[in-house]
Amino acid sequence: MDQKRPTIAGDEEMAAEKPLQPALQKPPGFRDQQNQPSAPPSGTATLPRRRPRPIHPADKKRRCSFCRVFCCCVCILFAVILLLILIAVAVFFLWYSPKLPVVRLASFKISNFNFSDGKSDDGWSFLSADTTSVLDFRNPNGKLTFYYGDTDVAVILGEKDFETNLESTKVKGFIEKPGNRTAVIVPTTVRKRQVDDPTAKRLQVELKSKKLLVTVTAKTKVGLAVGSRKIVTVGVSLRCGGVILQTLDSKMAQCTIKMLKWYVETTWSKLDDLVDSKLNKSYYKKDQIAVMMRLKGGRSGIETSSVKRNSICFMPCVQLKRCEMDQFREIGEVLGSIRALMVFKDSIQINQRQCSLLLDLFTAAYESISVSMRSNLRFKEKNTKWKILEQPLRELLWVVREGEAYVRMSLEPKLGFWAKAIVLHSNRDCTELHIHNLLSCLPIIVEAIETASEVSGWDEEEMSKKRLVHSNKYMKQWNDSQMFTWKFGREYLVTEDFCNRFESAWTEDRWILIKELQEKKQSGSSKHERKMADFLLKHLGDGNESPKLFPSSLLDNTKDYQVKKRLGNGSQYKEITWLGESFALRHFFGDIDALLPQITPLLSLSHPNIVYYLCGFTDEEKKECFLVMELMRKTLGMHIKEVCGPRKKNTLSLPVAVDLMLQIALGMEYLHSKRIYHGELNPSNILVKPRSNQSGDGYLLGKIFGFGLNSVKGFSSKSASLTSQNENFPFIWYSPEVLEEQEQSGTAGSLKYSDKSDVYSFGMVSFELLTGKVPFEDSHLQGDKMSRNIRAGERPLFPFNSPKFITNLTKRCWHADPNQRPTFSSISRILRYIKRFLALNPECYSSSQQDPSIAPTVDYCEIETKLLQKLSWESTELTKVSQVPFQMFAYRVVERAKTCEKDNLREPSESGSEWASCSEDEGGAGSDEQLSYAKERRLSCSSNDVGMSKKQVSNLLKRASSLKPIQKPAFGFCSGTTPRGRSRHPPLSPCGGQSMRANSESQLILISPRIRRSNSGHASDSELS
Repeated sequence: MDQKRPTIAGDEEMAAEKPLQPALQKPPGFRDQQNQPSAPPSGTATLPRRRPRPIHPADKKRRCSFCRVFCCCVCILFAVILLLILIAVAVFFLWYSPKLPVVRLASFKISNFNFSDGKSDDGWSFLSADTTSVLDFRNPNGKLTFYYGDTDVAVILGEKDFETNLESTKVKGFIEKPGNRTAVIVPTTVRKRQVDDPTAKRLQVELKSKKLLVTVTAKTKVGLAVGSRKIVTVGVSLRCGGVILQTLDSKMAQCTIKMLKWYVETTWSKLDDLVDSKLNKSYYKKDQIAVMMRLKGGRSGIETSSVKRNSICFMPCVQLKRCEMDQFREIGEVLGSIRALMVFKDSIQINQRQCSLLLDLFTAAYESISVSMRSNLRFKEKNTKWKILEQPLRELLWVVREGEAYVRMSLEPKLGFWAKAIVLHSNRDCTELHIHNLLSCLPIIVEAIETASEVSGWDEEEMSKKRLVHSNKYMKQWNDSQMFTWKFGREYLVTEDFCNRFESAWTEDRWILIKELQEKKQSGSSKHERKMADFLLKHLGDGNESPKLFPSSLLDNTKDYQVKKRLGNGSQYKEITWLGESFALRHFFGDIDALLPQITPLLSLSHPNIVYYLCGFTDEEKKECFLVMELMRKTLGMHIKEVCGPRKKNTLSLPVAVDLMLQIALGMEYLHSKRIYHGELNPSNILVKPRSNQSGDGYLLGKIFGFGLNSVKGFSSKSASLTSQNENFPFIWYSPEVLEEQEQSGTAGSLKYSDKSDVYSFGMVSFELLTGKVPFEDSHLQGDKMSRNIRAGERPLFPFNSPKFITNLTKRCWHADPNQRPTFSSISRILRYIKRFLALNPECYSSSQQDPSIAPTVDYCEIETKLLQKLSWESTELTKVSQVPFQMFAYRVVERAKTCEKDNLREPSESGSEWASCSEDEGGAGSDEQLSYAKERRLSCSSNDVGMSKKQVSNLLKRASSLKPIQKPAFGFCSGTTPRGRSRHPPLSPCGGQSMRANSESQLILISPRIRRSNSGHASDSELS
């Protein structure tokens, strides 16, 4: 037993001089026996100390190895199964590939093939045909039995650019045994198929020469039949042809059904769709949330909280059918075609100055758009971030193509000089149609480029600066016509030079035509030409005198004058041929001297949306009057009945209906500026024909007729174009004040129509355009009871899903109080801005699907009311074309201001508790985002409400960059409030169930990756929408 050493003197001093050694580390689980805690007093229970047992390294290694082995086995098993399937399929198809079934076009016969109205001027012909096709299905395989499902067979006649599809016929499925042959007879019948005139003429010529190209297509399912079971079926598309009729018997068209090819294509398409859907989800969630908010809210006046995520127009490049750059390239090609035509501008005898003006405007517009795109967009992003440019560029392409057709008609010698002089001597289509459409389309393209530029690139600071610059553009100080022209005249093609040419081009062309006619009259031409020159010179006059009526002998004695047929049941309208062209002739009897004050104003009217009265003739002995008009065959009522019949249950697409409503409003605005009131505006008095180069989209050119000549209006009611509804109940188009006056007077001939009664009729016409139904068609009340209910305030009902921004305008038009109805000038401005909204959001209002939840947050009628109070737009004069860009700009300024006011009212109502819970969940990680949102919000609101100079903007930017993030208080206040108790608004982030809002005034807030990756910040579809 060791004895303790006694203490020696000096040990304490040595211990003090000796440095302290660090304490030894105690191993885990070591218990010091000397330093044990004192035992608890008796009577108190103690809980045993629990420690987790550490995992043994061997167990961890064993588990990892088992997972690796299991995954490897599963992968090998799948690989072996896939390899066996591929080997089996390859052996099967290699063995049977030379013996696949074959389909042949055995014979093709045409028993009936004719066109009605093949030479109409409205561009339509109607095909009626009966054909019989015999398809020969052969199974050369001696072992396999093939199964064919129900087959849809269609016949295509003509070449690619002039082809016509006949009605498809369904053939029942059948089973074809080994080595068997089955002949399938496919009869095809088509009645009144709409075909354009060039295609109709070409098909007739090719049919006579037996060079008509015939192609038969079929869609079916092919598989193997084992007993009563059908296995390995796959959908296939077959195409036999094309073979011309002359060689059809000697050279039989055939098609081999390569099943392996269709299996591979079907599998690949399914995989492609699966990958695309995954890409779309990732695309929307990670990269394009800010783009969605900007496209749907910031530039189009939409509240993002109401946007469904499925309706996003921004899609990856794999979903784009056509690149926007292709449309821009096509615009350049059409512009090059116009330049090539204008090389021979000296050969243009009529409207030379207007054609030159049109070329200069198209060139300036193309160069302006090119510069804007080059400075704001990136070419490598054309398939991802240029989607908003698609519809505006398409509309500009249509405008340029129509301008090309106008220049071609003025230049080419297809029409003779006298026919051109009759048709074009007072034509104002250059300014009122082509230039108007260009100046209406250009602001939409400028706005679309600005929207795309704000999301171009990935530098958030650069995008924020772009948004600031574009927001300063729509400040209130520029909401003045003269200031707008000085600042943005070059960008919107309303410089002083162009505005002067708008007014002078038509006058200069008129002087040139008068000079040309005087030369023809003085030269040694024929007697007929001298009479025509004298007739046109008197008709043109000096510009101040009204056109005159001429003796009917000038019309009857012309060699090529011929009456072809009557138009309608009555005898008032006829179709004639004169000077090599087809016209409509209005023929009526009466006292010519009494009718002269009503006829002469009609001959001086010229607008692209009213029917032209070209010239007038009279026979004083017989008391007859002849008015030559442009020929159009179809009324709006007939077109709606064809497209929206009770069996078809279709309606016109919203863009087509709004475009036609705008044309009708422009035509009525022109008539009212001339103090002419229609009184009987209805679908039967509106003529339509397909727009040039837009027939595939269903757009129409509308013209108003039936106005003027009140004393002979009784004849117009006998026209066959009137619907039965109009014949039995014409009062459904009359305003309540007109019905009341009619009831008091007892007759409809002496009614005094006004501009407000025409606005009411326009509202009813708009209802039929938007719904495809005649007003009060479903009402059980008829006759006098319906008239009484209309005067009492009854109106037709819109469907539930109708867009409110267009139904509100219609309801204002048929308001019971005439003073509350807008003028046609106001209606035109509102519809022009609605077209802008639809162009920026084309996918939401297609013909197949309409989403009424996506709509502007501001009522356009309210904007019009505010602008009428501020600007001098309330005038009876016709709106000048040069004012169109400024009017759309003023609408944009007021829309942004109103939306900003709504944001300011909405923000205080948001609860601070929501933001507090969100901030607590994120642990204060969003302080940087709060700061950036606050800086951007201050800059946007100040720049929108007050005019700011560049120096003030730069100072604000410096002050915002010097701000420090707000620290989260330790106690006393929740994280979502300031020390004074006011709620601090968060940035637009998908946290805490708070919906993200955006509109046409709010700035685009790009969500940083940190917010998207936060654990507590997962956003649902409804929040993102």
